[in-house]
Formats: sequence, structure tokens, C-alpha cells
Amino acid sequence: HADEISTMKPKKVFCGGGHSALLTEDGTLYLWGWNTHGQLGQDEDGTVVSDDQDASTVVTELKGIEKAALGHSHTLVIESDTGRLLAFGDNARGQVDGTEGGQKKLVPPLQFKFARDGEKFVDIAAGVFHSAAINSEGELITFGCRRFGQCLHHGEDHSKVAVGRWRPEDGSRLVKVAAGHRHTLVLDEHGRV
Repeated sequence: HADEISTMKPKKVFCGGGHSALLTEDGTLYLWGWNTHGQLGQDEDGTVVSDDQDASTVVTELKGIEKAALGHSHTLVIESDTGRLLAFGDNARGQVDGTEGGQKKLVPPLQFKFARDGEKFVDIAAGVFHSAAINSEGELITFGCRRFGQCLHHGEDHSKVAVGRWRPEDGSRLVKVAAGHRHTLVLDEHGRV
């Protein structure tokens, strides 16, 4: 694996709570590190995708990836060709699928289940226990822990769904999102934060 990785031009690197990733220009995402919650991704039968199962550090490889974001023990990716948002790993607070109190470990990469039909995503961010994405319409979508206001308020809805959507009142499009430990920032097309 090391020889193969060294011949590809790196595009971006990412760090999570205990896992890291490298995205190459050909759209291959390599993940390594802790995998206790499946944050490295797994194949259909639940085994880790790796050429060397005996290695102490597992390396997972995903193809066709445009962007990635790593949280404490979850991972988000946007597919290159489809713009779909995929997520996997620790879901204890809904940071993977948007459902509070849901299944705690979600692998392999699953399409975000609260996406609208044909919805495409352009940017993503992963906090410690929450996630945020911006769709191609310039709307912010947040999901996961909202205890400290890091995710959008959901009004009087006390359901198990922890997904919120927002766009500035003046109709401007959001273009970038960043997530910290307990907060989320967005940037709009006019350079406003």
C-alpha cells in the first residue's frame, strides 16, 4: 500500500479524534487509525477494507470521493460524481444519520437518509459529536448533538430526528461550513460569517 500511496498526488489531509485521512487528486480517500466505531468504513460483510489485515494500523480505501470531514469517531464524505453525502462511524448522538438515540455504530458508508431526492452537497464539516453540510442550493443542514447550540434549533419538534436546515433570510447562498468542538460557522457567497 505504501508504494501505491506514494505515487499519487495528495490533495488534502484530515484529522479526527483518533483517525486521519489523505485524499488524493484521483479521488481516493485513505483512512487510518482507530476504528472502534467503524469510522474508517467497512465493506458489506462488516470486515475492514484493507490489503493487510494483520497490520496494527488498518488503512481503508474509498474511491470517487470529492471531500471528507472527520469528527471524533465519525466520518463524512461527498462523492465526486453524484454529490451524495455519505457518513459512517459513531452515531450515538445522531452525527451520522441524523437520528438521536439510533444505532451507535453505522458502517459501511451510508447515504444521509434525510437528504431530499436528488440533493447534492458541496461542503461538509464534522465536529466532535455533530455534523454539518451545505447543499448545492446554498442551504445549511446540521445533525447530531445540539446540547450547546452547535446544531440548528428544531422548534417544538421533540422527535428523535436531530436534523435542521437554514438559509439566510436575505436568500444568499452559503458556500462553506466549519465545525468546532461545540459550535458551527458558515460563510455565505458575500463573504459574511
